[in-house]
Amino acid sequence: MLYQADLFHQVEQHLRLEGILQEFESKNGPIKGRMMIQEVAIPEELNFSFDPADQVKGYMASFDFYEMELGIAYSHTQKKPASGIWFRPQEEAAEEPSKEWIEFFIKTLFENLTHETGIGMPIFSFVNDTSDFTLIPTVKNTKM
Repeated sequence: MLYQADLFHQVEQHLRLEGILQEFESKNGPIKGRMMIQEVAIPEELNFSFDPADQVKGYMASFDFYEMELGIAYSHTQKKPASGIWFRPQEEAAEEPSKEWIEFFIKTLFENLTHETGIGMPIFSFVNDTSDFTLIPTVKNTKM
């Protein structure tokens, strides 16, 4: 289930009012699933240790078709993963996401962490069998 389903629903409603999702669906087919990526605290129970000088952040994906969240720590200093994938069940006996969905999470996250103007959170993805529409908030670079 989506971590912030109400927020995702609000974004989806806005995109539908603007006709954006209808255009996507007319070209690519109906939306069959949703994924949300957000920045999270790295769970203490995972006992990951990082160099204090390293800027490490945790990122979590949730889906509307799995009862399991995926997480990863990423070093913004070294520009690479700082951990393996971790799983957080949202319900007892939750099924782990397939390899394809794990890869989609990693690809979507890593492609956008290098965005020149910065990246906002959360990231919203609408997916079907052939493509995705991913909405990534950007942050203006205020450095002069």
